Amino acid sequence: MTKIILYLDAGTELRSSLDPIIETIRTHGYFLTQQKTLIIDHTDEQTFTALNTSKNEFSTGVYYQTAGGILGFITNHSGFHKDILTPFVACSLNVDCIAPITSRSSTTHRFDQSVLSILVHKVGYKVESAERFHGDFGSALELDTNMVIFSRRWHCPKVYASEVVFRHTCTYSPIFRSRHRIKIIHEHIEIMLYPRLVSFDHYYLRITRQ
Repeated sequence: MTKIILYLDAGTELRSSLDPIIETIRTHGYFLTQQKTLIIDHTDEQTFTALNTSKNEFSTGVYYQTAGGILGFITNHSGFHKDILTPFVACSLNVDCIAPITSRSSTTHRFDQSVLSILVHKVGYKVESAERFHGDFGSALELDTNMVIFSRRWHCPKVYASEVVFRHTCTYSPIFRSRHRIKIIHEHIEIMLYPRLVSFDHYYLRITRQ
């Protein structure tokens, strides 16, 4: 049986039916969408070298970054496995490829997204450019009814806040019983938590169909 994997990270909001994306995956074997930043502006030069290419090859023309948090493919698509997944994993296991010592900030290097973007453009895979699949904060399509995926990421306001419901009891992961302190990266500040001293309240998101 052919299976489809669709990965969306926590910064994405689903605004309407995923049918157009699923249809694209069935037709092409994969779904990729672009973002508004250029690969050469946000990728360390050593990553280009590690992937057997150069920054110069991406400096002529417009090569937008491929979204790292919106990705779908058919599991038996041998080309995607060979061209993208295998070299992606290999690069991820090589610190000089995915996180060179000179890559100090996400403003100059996007780590996994940089790697994915280079691999996708090297093999010439089709990347969806319609903004309704990758619109972000400040986009003219932010509240458009045709929007499918919106990249909210850390930006406020959170339009879904009214759907967050408080629940008094919850079974927590064993990690919260650890003796070690847990570092959580909040939207705005870094918080250090001590599991034995902090009581956790649990919130969940209620999704409703219109």
